[in-house]
Amino acid sequence: MANVIKSAILAVNGKKSQLVIDNGQMYFGSHTAGWGTNPQELGIKSGWGWKYVARLGATDQTDIDDLQSWAQAIANVIGQPVTSIEVRENPAPKPKPAPVPTDGQPANPAQEQEHANPAPVPTPAQEQEQDQEHANPAPVETPQPKPAPIPTPQANTANGDPSNVLAGLSNFLASDVYNRVLANLQPVLEQLTQQAAANAAAPAQQIVVKTLDGTEHNVEGQTHKDFARILNVVANNIPTLLVGKAGTGKTTLAKQIAQALGLDFYKQGFAGTKYDYTGYIDANGNRVETPAARAYKYGGLLLLDEIFASDPQALLAINGMRDGDPVEFAGELIYPHKNFRLVCADNTIGMGATDGYDRNEQDVSFINGLARIEVFADPNIELANCGGDATLLEYYNDLRKAVETCGVNLPVSPRDMRRAAKIKLLANNDLVWTLKTSTLCGLQQDILRTLFVNLDHKENVWAQAHKQLITEAA
Repeated sequence: MANVIKSAILAVNGKKSQLVIDNGQMYFGSHTAGWGTNPQELGIKSGWGWKYVARLGATDQTDIDDLQSWAQAIANVIGQPVTSIEVRENPAPKPKPAPVPTDGQPANPAQEQEHANPAPVPTPAQEQEQDQEHANPAPVETPQPKPAPIPTPQANTANGDPSNVLAGLSNFLASDVYNRVLANLQPVLEQLTQQAAANAAAPAQQIVVKTLDGTEHNVEGQTHKDFARILNVVANNIPTLLVGKAGTGKTTLAKQIAQALGLDFYKQGFAGTKYDYTGYIDANGNRVETPAARAYKYGGLLLLDEIFASDPQALLAINGMRDGDPVEFAGELIYPHKNFRLVCADNTIGMGATDGYDRNEQDVSFINGLARIEVFADPNIELANCGGDATLLEYYNDLRKAVETCGVNLPVSPRDMRRAAKIKLLANNDLVWTLKTSTLCGLQQDILRTLFVNLDHKENVWAQAHKQLITEAA
C-alpha cells in the first residue's frame, strides 16, 4: 500500500480497531470476526497487522478529525450500532529503510512498494496489548441475527462496495455545496412534495362504464366518493335532485355521469318565466330552442342548476319532463327521447329561503317527484384541486365557513382552489398576489378584516397572506 496519510487506533464498542486513510480511501481494521474481510481480498497484503479489513469509502479528508462522520459506515460493517468510539493511540506512520539488493539482484518490486510506505509501527504498549490478545483470545461470540437492512438505491460503486456511496453522501450532506443546491431547489422540492401528497390522497383512477348496448365510456378526472351510487340512480332514469352547498361538486358529478352514460351534457340555469325553459317563437316567427328542449328531443343529460331559484310557475310548465310525459316547447309537442336523463341541483330542498340562499318555495308535488341526494365535499378531490397543498385546503375550508357565518356574497368553489394552486406556481409562491388574483380581488378592507377574524386557523400561511391583503387594501 502507498500514501498512508493518517491512522488512528480506536476502541469501537470497547473492541480494539483502527481507521486508516490510504490513497483517498478510508479503511477499518480489527481482529474481531465478521468486522471486515481478509485484507488480501481488498488487495491489501499487510492489512496493517489486522485480521479483518473493510473499505468504508472514498474521502477527501487529510486527517481523521471527525470520527462520528464515519460511525454509520462502521455500523454497517460491524452489523450493530456504534455505541462508543474511543481514541486509544494515534501513531504516525514511520518509514523503514528499503531492502538492500544482494548479488546485484534488484529487490522484489512488491516488497519495495510495501517497505517504502510501511504500516504504522505499534508502540510497545500496543505490542503488549496485541500479544495479550493473541495469548488470551476473546471467546467466540455467538452470531446474532442482524436486522434486515433498509433498501437503498443501487449504484455503480468501486469494487461493488456500497459503503463508498454512503461515505460520499455523508461528505456531500456536510458541505456548503449541498446547502446552496438545496436553497435553489427548495421551491421545486416543495411542489414535488405537495404533488406527491395530492397523488397519495387522490390516487389516479380510470373509470370505464359499459352501458347496456356494450359501449364503453371513459370518465375523466377524479370522481366523487358517491359517484357510483348516484350514477346508478340516474342511469335507471330516476329524476334526481343533488342538494349541497356551493363548491361540493354537484355540477362536476352531473358532467361525469353524462360521460359515463355516453350522453351529451346540457346545462340550464334558473328560469324567471316558463319560456326560459320551454322556449318561444320570436317576432320573426323563428323558434327559439332551449337546452331543455334539445335534451328532451334529441337525448342527453340535462342539468337544471339552481332550480329552486326559478319561478314556481316555470317549474310547473316542465312538470312533464320529470314524469316522461310529452311537453310543449315553443309550440311543438315533444315526447322524451329514450336517452333523456334529468338531474337538478340546488343548495336547498325547495322549501324557501335559507341562510345565505335566496330561494323560492316550490310546489311540493314537483319536489316529491325527485330522488333527493345530499352531496358533501370530497376531501380527496379538494386536496387534489389544491395541488396537494394541505395548507391551501385548510384556508379555503375556513374561508367558506367565514363567508357563510358573515353572510358575505363570495362564492368559494373548486374552481377557486384549482386556480389558486396554478397561480401560486406562476407567481413563484407569492401567496398574497395569488389570493388577490384567484379569490379576494375587489373586496373592501372591512370585509377582508371581517373574514379574517372568522378564520379558524389564523396562523395558516394563506391566512397570513389574507391578513397582509387587509393592509394593502387600506
